[in-house]
Amino acid sequence: MKQATVRLSDLEMQHLQAYCKVTERTQNDVLRECVRRLQLSGVLSPIEPPAILPDAHASK
Repeated sequence: MKQATVRLSDLEMQHLQAYCKVTERTQNDVLRECVRRLQLSGVLSPIEPPAILPDAHASK
């Protein structure tokens, strides 16, 4: 597995942390999902997600 470093503003980091807390997901999970959804019409298709995605709302 490869590693990437991402630089975020303080506000972006706070936003990511809040999202992770609310959805009960790790930053790694959230960022990998964002990468999997990247697409360019006619050039790059989204990557198929894993068969089972965490659902933060299922336990609530």
